[in-house]
Amino acid sequence: MNNKYKLIGFITVVVILVLIICFSLLFFKKPQEEKSLFENTASDDVRLLVNCDLVSYIEIGGKFNDVKAISYKGDNDISDKVVVSYYKDGQQVSKVDTDIPSEYVVRYEVRDGDNLSSLERLVIVSDNIKPELTFPIKTKINSLDALYFDVTDSVKVSDNFGDVSLDSISSLSSIPGTYKVKLTAYDLFGNKRSRNRIIEVSDVINFKYDKDLEIIFPKGNYTYKYSLDGITWNDCDQKIKLDIKGNVIAAVFENGVYLYSQSYFVK
Repeated sequence: MNNKYKLIGFITVVVILVLIICFSLLFFKKPQEEKSLFENTASDDVRLLVNCDLVSYIEIGGKFNDVKAISYKGDNDISDKVVVSYYKDGQQVSKVDTDIPSEYVVRYEVRDGDNLSSLERLVIVSDNIKPELTFPIKTKINSLDALYFDVTDSVKVSDNFGDVSLDSISSLSSIPGTYKVKLTAYDLFGNKRSRNRIIEVSDVINFKYDKDLEIIFPKGNYTYKYSLDGITWNDCDQKIKLDIKGNVIAAVFENGVYLYSQSYFVK
């Protein structure tokens, strides 16, 4: 009876060991080598393999690294018979030029007697780099300058390829305050970069009151006037002192054309 139990126990141990070995082989087996990403097996005798993506992207100005094709006839390596050619817009060219955005077809061919195997892959040279856009962090101008100020002044744009266009959205006015100007640079391929420019506008006519009201106008080829009622205007110099009270309006003219005015109330 004891021998019977011993036999059953031995068989049980063997079965457990076999199961452990099977599970080990199932979950811990050595991974197989990865196959090429695409291959041509149209011919039973000649195989052509290229280990790369079917579509490759290169940034403009980057380096094109051609991929060597591997070919076999049966078990014999005939990779030295592979011919590589390049096509752009349907025409054969000598190389893939990464200096100009374009699309290229790279064709691999191997011939053995009457058997021809071929593969094609697409190489796209593209521009995904945004243009550069720089300008002073903060620009300070006066109210008179604001009338003619170009918000793109001192703005520099550049791109890794081709010309850049510049757009602006601005609410800049001659009223003293802080203004935000949105500048956007576009390159030939639709890449864009936007930045906000800050412009501070200050008063251009200064008023100083100490018993008398002193008005200091901006220097330049201008004429200057002041008024108490906004109807009657008096000519004056670039700097003047007045012994008056009320709402004083000071204005700047150029060639007889009104440019800008500010007011100051004297109690």
